[in-house]
Amino acid sequence: MVALCVAAGAFLAACSLDERKLEVELGGSGPGVSGAGGDASIGGGGTAGNSVGPGGAAGEAGSDDEPIPVSGGCADLDTNRVGDCTETSVRNPDFKMDVAKWLPDMDTTIDWDSENAAGDLPSGSGLVASTGVIDATASGAAIRAAQQCIPIAGNKLVIVYANAKVDPGQDPQGRAEVDVAFYDTEDCTGPLTATFSTPQPLGARVGSWLTIKAGSVSGASTKSALVRLALLKPFRASAFQARFDNVLLRVEAVTQ
Repeated sequence: MVALCVAAGAFLAACSLDERKLEVELGGSGPGVSGAGGDASIGGGGTAGNSVGPGGAAGEAGSDDEPIPVSGGCADLDTNRVGDCTETSVRNPDFKMDVAKWLPDMDTTIDWDSENAAGDLPSGSGLVASTGVIDATASGAAIRAAQQCIPIAGNKLVIVYANAKVDPGQDPQGRAEVDVAFYDTEDCTGPLTATFSTPQPLGARVGSWLTIKAGSVSGASTKSALVRLALLKPFRASAFQARFDNVLLRVEAVTQ
């Protein structure tokens, strides 16, 4: 087993996550806050949205050379021999026919694409895209995303997996990730209380499907979580896009 890594500030470095089990050490840190909503941005092409909730957070990205496991007719990214489409808490996780339930935020579109990560046909993926130069002279990146709100009640271990693919020929500072933000309201409104993100390694090969994953613990007063299929779109880029597929979000009781 691998314990969750804890970051001291608003940013969380990637660390190893054992796919078989995620062990939470409670009391490691207080809630963190990051720009998971609105027009959040980062500087210098780093990672945005990584912060530490109660108990910390951890994540990693899988190798793009590994085949994506399938079980029961759908992807099995956590390799527990249960099809992810039967145990995920998000709706329309595998984009089988459309992009229903995923809502684009500002300056973002999401469209159904026939390309499929795991080969679990008939199915497709969600193509998230954003166009328009934000600042041609700047080197930072802004978060653009498609999202959905899900209910979560209280102190829970939340683990998210997904497949992501960034097309070649785009600005190399761009990234794809999944962001999860916790709220004390039932509809993901008002101030967020904590957030975490799946990291994408800087050396990840574009044009290949990656498995990205991370986890954190919600607070005792949490009532909902916003799940965002996010682009880190470079300010200088005229456009940036990535495909997402097989979004597994597991919500488990916290054990000490």
